[in-house]
Amino acid sequence: MVGTEIAALGVLAISLCAIGNIRIGQGGLLLGSAIYLVMGALIIKGLGQHFPHSHFGLANAITLVRTAFSSFLFALSADMLAGNDPLSDPFVHWLITGLAAASLIFDGVDGWIARHLQTESRFGAQFDMHADAFFVLSLAVLLSISGLVGVWVMLSGLMFYIFQLAGQFWPWLTGSLPPRWRRKFVCVLQASLLIAALAPVTPAWAAQLACLVGLAALTWSFAIDALWLAKRADQ
Repeated sequence: MVGTEIAALGVLAISLCAIGNIRIGQGGLLLGSAIYLVMGALIIKGLGQHFPHSHFGLANAITLVRTAFSSFLFALSADMLAGNDPLSDPFVHWLITGLAAASLIFDGVDGWIARHLQTESRFGAQFDMHADAFFVLSLAVLLSISGLVGVWVMLSGLMFYIFQLAGQFWPWLTGSLPPRWRRKFVCVLQASLLIAALAPVTPAWAAQLACLVGLAALTWSFAIDALWLAKRADQ
């Protein structure tokens, strides 16, 4: 059932790209589709942690839509590397910015739905966290490749994955962290600043400043968590 839902959504996303105003080349579509297929496989693999729920659920479906959009942003970035520039069309530029803002808003909606329908699970929490990180990375890559912000902005998107990789060398970094609203706030702030930098009306200097502030906030948040885990490991 879940595999069918994932496949159907992927076909729908590709069809919308093909018939919509946003024209993406074959290379971009192939990359976006490949990324989406990999994400779909990882989702199916992790579904065991969705117990005791027997259905994928509306909340996870919304998170899946957000993941599909992030895959689309990667496809857009790949197309720009191939020499195309969809963002040169003001309508497309505004459309992408608006869709990115909508994706961020739905980040809060899926969690509320899961709590309201009592379909919360370890899988859903992990899925949402990785969808957030994937979204930030896709925005950072697009901003860098489009030339709107320097390549350093990709540090914002890579921070989460660097932290995860560091945990393979220093296992104490993989310890459980206490819940903190700070992490969610910084995540939303980071994504909001990246979207603001993407907006057509944002001057280059303001886009650079927004991304720098976001990167600083993200670094500060990860540093607090790393220090907390380090102190706990010494006890």
